[in-house]
Amino acid sequence: MLDSSIQEKKVILVILGLLILAVLLAAVKRYYPQTADAVIYVQPQEISSNSRSLDKTPDNPLAIINLNTAASSELIQLTGIGQVIAGRIIDYRNARGGFKTKDDLLKVKGIGLKKLEKIKNQISLE
Repeated sequence: MLDSSIQEKKVILVILGLLILAVLLAAVKRYYPQTADAVIYVQPQEISSNSRSLDKTPDNPLAIINLNTAASSELIQLTGIGQVIAGRIIDYRNARGGFKTKDDLLKVKGIGLKKLEKIKNQISLE
């Protein structure tokens, strides 16, 4: 390295700098892992008057949730549906103008056949 030109020394320094940066980024990712699903901000919404009641009573053991009008707070009452998937359901509904069939839920990331079967009797489209 002593016999290297000034340009060669600059290139070596840049490569070393990039290597150090890569190591630092790897360390940060390892100790502070984050995913897109880890943080979600939900705006408070009133429960839509078009949705059926969420009150679980002896007469109504499982409230029926209307996928096309339900707020996030209602969707998370469904078996296996959390805030992240509720947000995806609302995003899908808004992007496509609503759900036409219950099977349309399979197009929402995080909902597969098993989850759909668990909630099929808890949802409606009207």
